[in-house]
Amino acid sequence: MTRKAVALLSVAILVLVVALIVIGAYLWTVPDQPAPRDNKEVSRSKEPNLESRAGAVDSEAVTAEPPKEVVSLLGQTTDRVEHLMRVEALPAQLSKEQVDALRWLLRDPSQNEALRNVVANRLRARRDPHLVEYLTEMLWDENETPKWRNYCIQQLRACYEENPSPAILDTLFKAAEADEKMVRICAVWSLARLATPMDKGQMPSEETLAKIRSLALEALREKDAHFFITEAGVQSCARLGLTEALPEIRALAERGHLPRIVISHDICVRSRRVCWGGWGFVHIPTYVVPMMQSRGFTAEEVNQLTIENPRRLLCIA
Repeated sequence: MTRKAVALLSVAILVLVVALIVIGAYLWTVPDQPAPRDNKEVSRSKEPNLESRAGAVDSEAVTAEPPKEVVSLLGQTTDRVEHLMRVEALPAQLSKEQVDALRWLLRDPSQNEALRNVVANRLRARRDPHLVEYLTEMLWDENETPKWRNYCIQQLRACYEENPSPAILDTLFKAAEADEKMVRICAVWSLARLATPMDKGQMPSEETLAKIRSLALEALREKDAHFFITEAGVQSCARLGLTEALPEIRALAERGHLPRIVISHDICVRSRRVCWGGWGFVHIPTYVVPMMQSRGFTAEEVNQLTIENPRRLLCIA
């Protein structure tokens, strides 16, 4: 190969390399375009048609970059605890910019669930007119985590307690029949709480109570159910005063096993506490003991099951 041919070949290779570098730089700087949501097949046989509901909020999509209002609220830090403290420290009277920032954070799936829940609390405290719409939309969004969808259910229950709405109640009943087991559990328990408000105010109608009791019993009796579903059925039935949830303690007591029986319930995560929507530490004395009394347990037997037996068991070295 002559010297001239080698030079031409070198120039051609150099031009090709430069072209590839320019194309690569262009592709690197152009952001990816998200695929249209219509192209994704999502099964929602039991979910409401949010697009066609009357009076739906024409909400804008959450952008990738937070707006300046969010940056001003959270600051430059990435510390989640600091973010929580900043949101909780907001004044009672919020400015329009602060409300816009809270709405953005609520609907941003990249945010921590605990932060989004605190944001929902602040919006609910000011009775934000769009909160129920946002919570319902996120509840049926299968791209959201089951944990956040559970938070949405708890927030909807709280909204209903403050301002009873047939639409919210209908959403909770639909959620109690959802395919996602964790969503179903939270919905059944939330409905049981609505049926037994601590202040005995805003009691649902008898027809609604009957539907709630039916769902609780269905969760209790579901065959091959996940443990948490059965547990939700037990706790919900206990709260509703349904004696079907009481284990066969009576039969064991009649066989002479009463001194060897202890009862308990699970408080292993903060979501089981009353302030987080759970049944709390007062579940047994508040709901289970009255059930036992209705099943014929004497005061002495209740005392032995709830005090004497645990005292003796905890003293075993």
